[in-house]
Amino acid sequence: MRDIVLVFEVHQPARLARNFKQRIRELAAKGVRITPDLLEHIYFDEELNRRILERVSRKCYLPANEVILQQLDNFRHSGKKFKVSFSLSGVFLEQARKWVPEVLESFQRLSDTGLVEFLDQTYYHSLASLLSEEEFTEQVLEHRQLMKDYFGREPTSVENTEFIYNTRIACVLGRLGYKVVLTEGVERILGWRSPNYLYKARGCGIKVLMRNYRLSDDIGFRFASREWRE
Repeated sequence: MRDIVLVFEVHQPARLARNFKQRIRELAAKGVRITPDLLEHIYFDEELNRRILERVSRKCYLPANEVILQQLDNFRHSGKKFKVSFSLSGVFLEQARKWVPEVLESFQRLSDTGLVEFLDQTYYHSLASLLSEEEFTEQVLEHRQLMKDYFGREPTSVENTEFIYNTRIACVLGRLGYKVVLTEGVERILGWRSPNYLYKARGCGIKVLMRNYRLSDDIGFRFASREWRE
């Protein structure tokens, strides 16, 4: 029987305040000195970010993690253990720690089972790999440290934001010590090849694990559909 690798990506963006420019002008007119901390406070819509995170945590993160934790326990002593992987952005973890710490604690309980792998990614879920190799490397290493701080783990697998991939990116990640990089199983690139196999990046030793987007979409979007052929 073929193994299925379940990877759950979790990210919440830091949404910008709509009236940012107006607030800057008002403060400048009053002669208020705009410090970095103040700028961050008025640049992001923290109230909106908090409300969305609380709602998604209540409806998704907390119940989903509880179900996964139960299944990990149910299959712990079976012949084939149930295992999952998570890719948690640094921005998401910052928000969880600030506003819904029980979500962070739920991921830590999953980590304690020893049956959950945490992947690295860019700390800010950014497009840094397209702009600066130095910035990209810095963000990945920052995320690696975050995984150590929160989960006591140093990931050996990594994904780039939105599965952006090329040989240069793969080899940068390989030089950082990662063993596996995840990317999209794009048919126009794969040609006759299947995304269901493990590949190796050209020019370096890092292994490449691809997402089967058809199966992923079946599970993520069509699981409850009565028209699902599978």
